[in-house]
Amino acid sequence: MPENSPHQKFRNNRTVLTLGYLTAVKGDLIEKQGLTISGALTMALDEINNDPDLLPNVTLALRWNDTRGDTVVATRVITEMICDGVAAFFGPEGTCQTEAIVSQSRDIPMISYVSMRVTMDVTDLHD
Repeated sequence: MPENSPHQKFRNNRTVLTLGYLTAVKGDLIEKQGLTISGALTMALDEINNDPDLLPNVTLALRWNDTRGDTVVATRVITEMICDGVAAFFGPEGTCQTEAIVSQSRDIPMISYVSMRVTMDVTDLHD
């Protein structure tokens, strides 16, 4: 990542990379897998941040938002997080085609831990 990247912030001589997490805690989704994923994601970030050999001089921070499984809310949140310099995204759960296009348009990685769109793959974004 370039030194002047908007995704970098510095604290105590360490680079802070903020990861966005889009989950559905409330809303109409029947399976709210984000409730389970939240604990795993928090634990993973703690493990990474506490091991000086994994990402030396880097601290991962987490910024999350409850999208309620709503595409409009998720798209608004992802654009706000992009403007604030989030380096990558986990989520959203539910459909994620619109959010994936927004994230891809700014070259920001997005890992959807559950997607309701069966036919979507990376080639959909490049057509």
